[in-house]
Amino acid sequence: AISFGRSTKSDENVGVDRVTGALNRRQLGMDLAAAAHSCGLPTGLLEIDIDSFERYGSRRRAVSADQVLERVGCVVMATVRRTDVIYRHRHGSFCVLLRAAVLSDAKL
Repeated sequence: AISFGRSTKSDENVGVDRVTGALNRRQLGMDLAAAAHSCGLPTGLLEIDIDSFERYGSRRRAVSADQVLERVGCVVMATVRRTDVIYRHRHGSFCVLLRAAVLSDAKL
């Protein structure tokens, strides 16, 4: 699994996804709640969905679904700002919490 800088433990209680090493959606919920209650800098949220992810494993047996998640996670990690935080959101998607983001930071 890849490391996203916070922890390499694969324990649900510490908020890390065991497949990718990204923070998990339980941690996302806690971080979003904290961001909503903090005053100051604006925060954005980006969701990245892997199209047809559920069907990928049945068509491409040479590469597992977990390997796809790891590779996509690596690409996301390499392209976000140092202040952004990456989460594994659902089976085939990631979320990126854009801390201190102005509108232009959140646009694709």
